[in-house]
Amino acid sequence: MADFWGILFDTVAPILGILLTFGLVEVGWASHSIELMLLGALIGLFSTIAEQFLSPATLKVISSGRMERREFAIDKPIVTIGCDERRDVSLYYDGEIAMKHAFLRWEEDGYVIVPESNAKVFVNNMPIASKKLESGDVITVGKTRLLFRGRKATSIGEVSPKKVCSVCGTLNRENAKYCRSCGGALKRHS
Repeated sequence: MADFWGILFDTVAPILGILLTFGLVEVGWASHSIELMLLGALIGLFSTIAEQFLSPATLKVISSGRMERREFAIDKPIVTIGCDERRDVSLYYDGEIAMKHAFLRWEEDGYVIVPESNAKVFVNNMPIASKKLESGDVITVGKTRLLFRGRKATSIGEVSPKKVCSVCGTLNRENAKYCRSCGGALKRHS
């Protein structure tokens, strides 16, 4: 029965939103609530699409149970991978992944993956110490497999702004004084 009400709401809400937009239905608290839910859903959808489209690369989990099909935007000069929720690519459901397992580093025209300390990382089923990634490479950390998809770009500077955060390494707007990610002081990117 709960599925019926969910389907009914999913069908009626957009229609009611359109009717409210054109003033064809009386405005009340219920219609305002539906408008706000629709607005929030659209903002979330468009921000996700923009993030995925504008990032120079993505990592998609292709085998990991609960996290399967999750996609991470790779948009910083240094991207960390681990089971700690503070990592950029947080894979917390795999017990074989270390807190700091590996990191991706932007070099010249692409990302290089480097394992942390004694962690084991495989690219296309081959153990690596460091490897430049190409679009379509499959990275294995612990029991989790990730598909790397690179976008066409000649440098991360073309896709991203000009200042690097001294605390977390996030790229920011050229005229920013503080990091958009952690609030740390910014220095000029060279």
